[in-house]
Amino acid sequence: MFEMNKEQEDLFNELTPLQKEISLNSISGMNDIESYKKSKGKSKTVKSMEASVSQILRNIKVRSFINSMANHVVNPAIMSRDEMLKDLTVVARVTTPQVEGNGIAVLTELKGGFDVKLKAMKQLAELAGYEAPKQVEVSEKENLTPWGNIAASVDE
Repeated sequence: MFEMNKEQEDLFNELTPLQKEISLNSISGMNDIESYKKSKGKSKTVKSMEASVSQILRNIKVRSFINSMANHVVNPAIMSRDEMLKDLTVVARVTTPQVEGNGIAVLTELKGGFDVKLKAMKQLAELAGYEAPKQVEVSEKENLTPWGNIAASVDE
């Protein structure tokens, strides 16, 4: 399920069987109680399960192992900017066929392809910073304090 490097294996091997199970369950996304139940801990009540799993997860060896695995497991799941740009570029470069007829069905079918292509190109432009800066205007209403327009009340 999880691939570990040498450092992670060493950290893992220092844990008790219960700590190993709870750590792996926690890394896989289970909440504390699910993690404890799945690891076949001996506590029977929810309160004692919470106390046990909390104590185990605060253990320095368990924390070290989980932290070492967190970077290893999460980082590949996050799409990098370069990967996103590459994928959006592939979508934006998809060629759409020429319209060879005036049929509504043909135009409707092609519209979806053009929409996807244009959205990908728009996202690429935003990511690359090609869009012109946007001007934001502040209206007089937004300048009011919670007590009303102070300048107007002072002049009265």
